[in-house]
Amino acid sequence: MSKIIATIDKRAVLVRAPFFALLWWIMTGGDVASWLVGAPIVLVATLTSASMLSSSSWSLKGVFSFAAFFVWQSLRGGTDVALRAIDPRLPISPEVIEFPLRVPPGLLRVILANSACLLPGTLSVDLEGEVLKVHVLDGDSNPMAELKNLEWRVIQMGGASLRLQVDSDR
Repeated sequence: MSKIIATIDKRAVLVRAPFFALLWWIMTGGDVASWLVGAPIVLVATLTSASMLSSSSWSLKGVFSFAAFFVWQSLRGGTDVALRAIDPRLPISPEVIEFPLRVPPGLLRVILANSACLLPGTLSVDLEGEVLKVHVLDGDSNPMAELKNLEWRVIQMGGASLRLQVDSDR
């Protein structure tokens, strides 16, 4: 246990503890008596979060950029699928494509696989090894370019070291 605590980023604890405390306060309506249970929960949540996700590995600018991208693509994807369902003249040429991944295994890869579903007419089918299989409604619409753009935005969240690693692979 002491080894785990020694490896935790102290800055992450200083940022996350107030966040989790505020979250607890909001959820309990500011009830002072709730802190008997809340204090240990905030402590465990803070230490777990700080040990699992290093704050130094994330780019705040990348996270905000991805959030805006996510909202826009969600709207765009929903509209595209709805229009294809309503208008039979819009092309539908379904296929399963394989997208080679450059994002390292872990949380960012899972975020990429789950976020691929928000692109217009796409659905993640399988994440196996270094390949993400994606079902697309229109294979002629250049889904690889859309997936590369999504992957780059996920990489942006990974911070400078991940961007440099991926750039050197190009």
